[in-house]
Amino acid sequence: MWKYNCKRQLLILFGAFLIGFLTTYFFSSSELFWSMAKDMLPADVLKTVMEQPLLISLAGGIGLMGMANVITVANVVSAYYSGSIFIVLMFLMFMPDWVVLIGILSLPVTIIVWIYGWATLNRSTSKALRQADITGDDEIVRIYTIHHPLDESYKALGENVRRTMRTIRFAFVLGLVAIGCSLVFIDNFWILILLLTVCMVAMQFLSRVRMQAFNSIAMLLYQECNPEACMSALLYYSKRGSHYKLANRALMASCLIYLDEPELAQDVLIAYRRPSFSDQLQYYLLMGSIYYQLKDESGVQRCIEAVEKMRFPRGQMGMMMKDSQLSMLENKLNLMHGDFNESKKYFLMSLKASTSRLQSAECAYYIALISFVQQDYVLAKMYFEKTISQGGSLYYVENAQNYLAKIQQSHLLDEPDEYSSSQENEA
Repeated sequence: MWKYNCKRQLLILFGAFLIGFLTTYFFSSSELFWSMAKDMLPADVLKTVMEQPLLISLAGGIGLMGMANVITVANVVSAYYSGSIFIVLMFLMFMPDWVVLIGILSLPVTIIVWIYGWATLNRSTSKALRQADITGDDEIVRIYTIHHPLDESYKALGENVRRTMRTIRFAFVLGLVAIGCSLVFIDNFWILILLLTVCMVAMQFLSRVRMQAFNSIAMLLYQECNPEACMSALLYYSKRGSHYKLANRALMASCLIYLDEPELAQDVLIAYRRPSFSDQLQYYLLMGSIYYQLKDESGVQRCIEAVEKMRFPRGQMGMMMKDSQLSMLENKLNLMHGDFNESKKYFLMSLKASTSRLQSAECAYYIALISFVQQDYVLAKMYFEKTISQGGSLYYVENAQNYLAKIQQSHLLDEPDEYSSSQENEA
């Protein structure tokens, strides 16, 4: 999991160096800077710095780089030991000199580790793409658009979200610059705490804005049940000139699953970054759905085993989350093994607790399908009709229409038995 962070960590380190270098370079031209330097530096060191002002800029860049190094390492460690990032922030507030020194001294080691992780991850991803006979994102888009042309009515949505994301990223960089400058140049503890609090609140606000921007695309799938529209918006968002760099691969894979394109969804997930617990969990849930559609029972079982090994949050909420996700995957095995009664109970309970139109349509489809196999045609007809009314352009809708046609053409509802009637009343 840590390898997915390596590229970003390297960019943060070198970005911190550049910001620290430029900030110190421009600030060193002011009288305030040199008055502070006289108070902080010995006379011989001050003389050397005044003769070679580039050294102080290098020192500023390396200092901010060391600080960023400590924070990035703590961020990676926090994925395994929650709370470590807050401990580091406390040390930064009370003992910034020691923390920065440790960060500077450990820079060579961490840079080598990040480069190694990035290189090995790229090698394994490239190998997986070659095995799937995929040359890159452009090839995935080409294959997709053969059967699903892009809907230009969603082009404006995709481009607007992309502009919003660029603005948010720029604001995040400015926030990091402000935090770095505050830690380096502000001595007053309470002013420092106030500024850091303001920066943290602003970043949380930006995170909510970013989530809401992407939700405007995701709702095309989850509430409108229109995976083709969602894919169109995502691909317009991902377009860079004449090429594509796919973004939000988890949402793309979900769209492809509900378009009955499991092989292409699997190809999309090859390069899916999984730096956090939630990303890892999402990956195995999606792969479980893909393996189910591909009728690969061993693949579903591997996903269950991987989720069982994951470290969920402690306490009752963590246990409930783990049970919920495992139940979702185990239910796919129940369907593959023909344990329809257990599977039907699961879908009926999920339907009652559904929070989206997509989930309701999916549950209704599988309840109808199981009822059809069990020859409970009254219940099957009712839930197939529910699937059609709520399913939008999901592939379930076409299947539901075909099953309804079979029921009507075969006159299976002419003489419903008592079992069918009782099941209808219970539903």
